[in-house]
This record gives sequence, C-alpha cells and structure tokens, in this order.
Amino acid sequence: MSARSEHRLPAYVSYVTWNRLMHSLGEFMPSAVDSSVYSDSGFSGSDTKKLRSALRYLNLVDEHGKPSDELRTLVKVYQDEAETKSKAKLLEDILTRSYPFLKDDEFDLASASWRQLESRFDSLGASGSLQTQCISFFLHLAADAGLGISPHLSSRTKSGLGRYSAARKVRKKQKQDNKRAEVPESQAGMLPGSLNAMEIARVLNIDPTVAGLLRLLPHVGVEWSASEKKRFKAAFEAVLDAVYPDEEGQ
Repeated sequence: MSARSEHRLPAYVSYVTWNRLMHSLGEFMPSAVDSSVYSDSGFSGSDTKKLRSALRYLNLVDEHGKPSDELRTLVKVYQDEAETKSKAKLLEDILTRSYPFLKDDEFDLASASWRQLESRFDSLGASGSLQTQCISFFLHLAADAGLGISPHLSSRTKSGLGRYSAARKVRKKQKQDNKRAEVPESQAGMLPGSLNAMEIARVLNIDPTVAGLLRLLPHVGVEWSASEKKRFKAAFEAVLDAVYPDEEGQ
C-alpha cells in the first residue's frame, strides 16, 4: 500500500453508493472530484465523506481530488457490460494494492473464516460497526473482481455479494418455486414472483440486495420452519446494517 493510504481507515462506503458514484463519474469526469461534484450528483454529506475517504484509501484520487488514470479507466469499464473481465482485473489490482493481507501467504480469502478477516481489518484500524461496513465494501468489490471468497464470508450476506449476486439468487429461488407447484399460465405474469430483484428494487426504490432478500420470502401458505425464519431474520439484519449503516464512527 502506498504512503498516502497507509494510515487511512479502509473504505467503508456502501456498495450501492459506490456504484452510483462510478456511474455518475461515467457521465462526466471532472478535473477534481471535490465537494461540489458530490453535491451536484445528489450525495448526502455522510455519503460524500465516505466516498472521499474510499477514493483516497484506494489511491484513485490525490489529496486535491484529482482523479488518477486508473480511476478514469475504472469508470469507463463500469459503464460497459462487455468490459466485465477488464473491470475484474482492474479491481483485483486495486484491492491487492490497497489491502496488504491479500498478499499475505498466511491468509487465503477463499478459505478464511469471518474472525480471520476481522483480525485483518483490526490491523488496519477498523473496529466495531465501522469494521462491518469496511468488510462489506471489501467483499462486494472482491466478488466483482472475481476473487475466491470463502463460504464462511459470503454466507454472512445471504443474498450474495457483488453486482450480479441478487440476480443469481433470484434465478435459484425461481427454480425452487417451480418445483413446489405449477402456476397456471394465465396467472403467471400477474404474480409478484415474476419480477426479478432489480425490477422490485426499481419499483420500490430500494437497494437491490434488500429486494433480493424480499424476493426469497416464501409464498403465502407455504410452510416455513422456525430455523429458516431465524436464518432469514439474521441475513436481513446483516444486509440492513450494510446498506443502511449507523451514524456511529462516521
């Protein structure tokens, strides 16, 4: 990690807010990403603080907010679905540089436990609820980068990680629903279940990961065990904490 980010707190902005910034900068890249840019893009003061911190930690802007060539390239690949591989490689380079434990021979993200990951963020100065936000952002970008992620880590967010996780979860749920009962063709298009997570998110104006979890709720009348309800509540609470973080530590 460079000297610029050595003593900075790891990025703790929400994944959704980060994606909003990438697409906003895709419409126009200013010569300096300063407070006026965030304000004009509709970000709150809290989100502005988190985004500024994230860009500095990842070394994508300098101390004056001047975007790096790497940020300019990253924004471009965010806009083009055909650039998925380029985006993944660039994110991998950024993460490997910014999170030194990824180069640690004693740490393997693909098999790590939650506590092992927490200890790595402890060493970076992140703790408490803020650490949870740092880890959530890291894991989402790691998923987009195509890094192997331990099931012990990805299971903490039941709807999955990364941009396409909600859609994958929805497709799996649809297959399970089809096995439970046949739906009359005349009614199929009218069922809420015919909407995918992204469509639900747009209709309700909520985060796609929250919509993905709502989409996993069983149909009325379908039996739902106490243990399944408990797992769903825990997953929903974890997602809410990640998407709607507390003001503590901000």
